[in-house]
Amino acid sequence: MENYLLGISWDPFEGIPGIYVANHHKRGYRYFSTYNNAVSKKHTIFSRLAEGGMIENKGDWDWHHVVEGNHLAPLVPPDKFNNLYNKEWPTVLIHSKEEHKVLNSLLRSKGTLDGLNKNGGKPLRSDERTVYIRRLYHRYQDIYIGDPVLQKVAHNVIRGFV
Repeated sequence: MENYLLGISWDPFEGIPGIYVANHHKRGYRYFSTYNNAVSKKHTIFSRLAEGGMIENKGDWDWHHVVEGNHLAPLVPPDKFNNLYNKEWPTVLIHSKEEHKVLNSLLRSKGTLDGLNKNGGKPLRSDERTVYIRRLYHRYQDIYIGDPVLQKVAHNVIRGFV
């Protein structure tokens, strides 16, 4: 996970292995982890936050892959996808009622999918791969404009495929 957080300031969440905390670009913090780890520790995170006086409804928060799995699928062998999706690629804890809906509408829109997935999600030939990675990088820089932390994490994820 730490390789995806290169270039941003972060700390491990004390007492909760595999959870990383970075400053949010506007206020508060961003929490990062792999999907399986994140889901298993969501209750613990909110309990610890409540102990510190930060009372939040954990049901209002969701883990979101920084780079959508369906956008990365053409870059990995199908037999490795589930492991990478659940145990390696970073997720970020976001407010589901606000950010999650906005991000999902942008990331899963027909324009985004058509602009990226010319081959329907199948593995890419090497010439297609280079173009696809470049498009993916620019798409995520645009989607996360104004959020330098998510831009950098997305960049680090995508850079791993170059």
